[in-house]
Amino acid sequence: MALSSLSPTPVNLRALCKRVPVKAISSCRNLQNPTVTTMSLERRMKLVDVARRHGVAIIEDDAYGPLVAQRLPTIASLCPELTYHISATSKTLAPGLRLGYLLSPRDNAALCAEAVRTTPRRPGDNRGGAACR
Repeated sequence: MALSSLSPTPVNLRALCKRVPVKAISSCRNLQNPTVTTMSLERRMKLVDVARRHGVAIIEDDAYGPLVAQRLPTIASLCPELTYHISATSKTLAPGLRLGYLLSPRDNAALCAEAVRTTPRRPGDNRGGAACR
């Protein structure tokens, strides 16, 4: 798929969705690694439009979001019904504080909670307390 410096182009993403059944779009829209670019609000809106038109889930990786001085709306806030917003504390608070979180579409919250609950590698409870302070 053709990319611009920021992300897959909406035109190419739309064409791909018409050719093959796309299940999800993965997006790191703040300080994308390795380019350190941030997706514009216009590009976010176009991504949401394609996802809605084709019923495609969006996985929004926001590990670096809290480091952005002037944050734009998250994709999850623009399209909560399709977006899985994922972030963690290890990139913004402390490398050893490996605590992640997921905000899922309301209809899939129970399924996501069960997946997290049954994941064998989980940090001890003290890490959550440290992150809250």
